[in-house]
Amino acid sequence: MHTSGSGEALPRGLNIPLIMCCDLNSLPDSGVVEYLTNGRVASDHADFQSLKYHGFLQRFMDKKGNHVSPSGSHVSHPFNLASVYDGIEMPFTNFTYDFTGIIDYIMYTKDLLAPLGVLGKIEDKWLSEHKIIAYPHPHFSSDHIPLLTELEIVADQRQ
Repeated sequence: MHTSGSGEALPRGLNIPLIMCCDLNSLPDSGVVEYLTNGRVASDHADFQSLKYHGFLQRFMDKKGNHVSPSGSHVSHPFNLASVYDGIEMPFTNFTYDFTGIIDYIMYTKDLLAPLGVLGKIEDKWLSEHKIIAYPHPHFSSDHIPLLTELEIVADQRQ
């Protein structure tokens, strides 16, 4: 039996560390981020905009090994994910003339990995001194800032 860093038994196949580097185009309070970080989202979440996704989600999730509750009230997944930037001040990952917000993430399985550090935010003072009001810019070739982390494995995967 494989165990997590906290000593709990993991179901077969969930003992492999997972790292997701993603441009989700979704803010931290979105259903997408809620689904990934909480392991579940209500099937009537506001992001579904009252569209009838239940039948699609039921078929899709059953084929992928994830779960739709019997009542159809929520969709879940078995991974225990977190963002490496949880608790770290990061005012934005995307900075354009008409939008500034967090839409990029590095997610990891928190039972199996631990962040050792992250690349922090770009200082407001530096942006002001260089008169940067949006990206892309000659100093930043993308409208997204780079995200970087160093992770360590906290569970012995050979057990």
